[in-house]
Amino acid sequence: MQESLRTRKVAELLRKEITGIITNHVNDPKVCDVVITEIKVTKDLDLARIYFTSYNKDSILAIKKGLDRSSNFIRRELIKSLHMK
Repeated sequence: MQESLRTRKVAELLRKEITGIITNHVNDPKVCDVVITEIKVTKDLDLARIYFTSYNKDSILAIKKGLDRSSNFIRRELIKSLHMK
């Protein structure tokens, strides 16, 4: 599947915003080492799949649980900060 220019721009915007939210606003110490590696957005921009890694390879499962707990907060902050048509 070939990405369009719009989906690539939206994915990059999402990556920057989510990285900023995680580093500046999430207070969970398990999540501080997260690096967003890739975001894949569907053509209709309805769904975004986020891929991450961490420098601390031993605690990937703990980081995933921390991100799952913080997902609603991250989503709310993302809605506040993004203004798209």
